[in-house]
Amino acid sequence: MLLEVKRGGRAWCLNYSVGGKRKTLNLGICRDTTLKLAREKADAARKQVAEGIVPSDIRKQANALPPSAPCSAPSSLTNRPPTMPTRSPDCKPTNSGAIGSG
Repeated sequence: MLLEVKRGGRAWCLNYSVGGKRKTLNLGICRDTTLKLAREKADAARKQVAEGIVPSDIRKQANALPPSAPCSAPSSLTNRPPTMPTRSPDCKPTNSGAIGSG
């Protein structure tokens, strides 16, 4: 386990390798994760690696979004092309809101 310091801040990280590939697991940023909690997370990740489980894959599965539900908007709204606002030809700008008029 190591403390990684970058320009954005500091984070607890665990370097490990699975199948000859080196990987890094972020255990949490320092202001939110105590050293004790980071050590507990690192121990749990080491146990997973010993069992042949890739901790980063577990995290990706946990953070994956559920499949998107079908859109509930009426089809008349979703199938229409976007429209641009139109301006009538007789519309002319006025100076009524200009500074210094009056």
